[in-house]
Amino acid sequence: MEEILNKILIKVVDMDERISLMEENMVTKNELKEAKGEILGDVDNFVKLHTTVDQELTMLRNKYTRLDDKVVLLEQKMVA
Repeated sequence: MEEILNKILIKVVDMDERISLMEENMVTKNELKEAKGEILGDVDNFVKLHTTVDQELTMLRNKYTRLDDKVVLLEQKMVA
């Protein structure tokens, strides 16, 4: 009987150690919320940056289109 109780006690102690280890490594809800907030903030900043770069690219395309049109006009005047 004592041998069975010792085995049970060993199992309980082992389970307690495992649970303690799991608790040490677990993330709390607040930590998860903080991480989520940081990730969403970074994604938001990336989207803003992409939008800005896209707008600048559109402006540059328009600028070079106008420049190309002027060059063509000057070429036509020089030939004429």
